[in-house]
Amino acid sequence: MNIFKRILDIVYPYKCGICGKINEKSLCNRCYLRLKDLQRLKIIDIYNKNFTELISIFEYKGLIRDKILEYKFNDKAYLYNTFVNFLLKNEKVCRKIKKYDIILPIPISNKKKKTRGYNQSSLIAKNLAYKLNIEYREDIIIKTKENLTQSELRERRERRKCKRCI
Repeated sequence: MNIFKRILDIVYPYKCGICGKINEKSLCNRCYLRLKDLQRLKIIDIYNKNFTELISIFEYKGLIRDKILEYKFNDKAYLYNTFVNFLLKNEKVCRKIKKYDIILPIPISNKKKKTRGYNQSSLIAKNLAYKLNIEYREDIIIKTKENLTQSELRERRERRKCKRCI
């Protein structure tokens, strides 16, 4: 480890993205267990021309929803470490992901990327691909139109109804 990295780690130590306590993995054991209790892992087979499988880890509510919204809209890009480290501790999810040849992020509009400063799915996808030794590509799925903001639609049926969102 170089001296510059050591100084940065002292000045800006890694913190658990859930409770805020200093933790080099960005997820302390107490909060990992808390997230594990909230986990509702579903692996669903889908039969359409673009996707064959959907992996859902949490329900979009409570603490999970709050952390995702913080990550996306409150300039907390560092939370990707918390999400990735949770995923890496889940053997079933890692085994499933390792079967794929490539990891692709969901693109966001240039306007949203400029406002946020980052693509939240890209940070997670890139880090996960690196740690699992899977190819990562950003140039395969292209954003072609502006969608309504999903986070403002609380209920699943509202998101499904919204034809512009899907």
